[in-house]
Amino acid sequence: GRLFSVEVSAAFLKAFKPKMLTYLAPTNIDAFLRGSIKKHNDEYSYTDVDNLATLLARIVDFKSHYNCRHSIGVAQKAKIMAEYYEFPADKVSKYYLAGALHDIGKLMISIDILDKPDRLSEAEFEKMKSHAYYTSSILNNIKGMKDIMVWASHHHEKLNGTGYPFHLTGDVLSHEERLMTCCDIYQALAEERIYKEAYPHDKIIHIMKIAVEKGEIDGSIVNDIDKVFGNYDFSKLQ
Repeated sequence: GRLFSVEVSAAFLKAFKPKMLTYLAPTNIDAFLRGSIKKHNDEYSYTDVDNLATLLARIVDFKSHYNCRHSIGVAQKAKIMAEYYEFPADKVSKYYLAGALHDIGKLMISIDILDKPDRLSEAEFEKMKSHAYYTSSILNNIKGMKDIMVWASHHHEKLNGTGYPFHLTGDVLSHEERLMTCCDIYQALAEERIYKEAYPHDKIIHIMKIAVEKGEIDGSIVNDIDKVFGNYDFSKLQ
């Protein structure tokens, strides 16, 4: 099976080398991507796309010292759950890519906000929240990535409409969107941050079940994550 053109993948590889992040102005990212990717008939395999996704995840994570494993962690967990739900191989690969790119919008956010050691002000938090919109905007301009854009950019939406950036509700949020939200929450809670320790699995599930009770996330998915991740050896993942 094949997913994305060689030129699409090559454009990403060329565009997002880690050292370039200090030079790439946030306002130029959207136009840069749009101008770099052209239609091509040759295509990449699932393995190629997975490798590309891993690279992109590490590039996104490179910007923030405190989120240095977040995107790759979300991508890995998204793939594990996609395989658990027996997604077709092409969909598993695309879902992994969506996980890798879910925070690409953070390239548009100031490092002063991303790495601020103190609580964000209300204005700063609003700017931080805009990263999900930027993820949507960036990916929406890339041909052939509509599903990936949706799965990636809606990871902060909640079933009761209290999420962001589009305040979507459960009647329009697909299983894939709900799952990505849960994978993002799980990964964030599992990470050590400047304001908290890394939480163990049982505490993560407890917190997520509280969110289920509030009507924010999907309870059946949380139960499945509990079952799959409870005894999973994440140390074997790179």
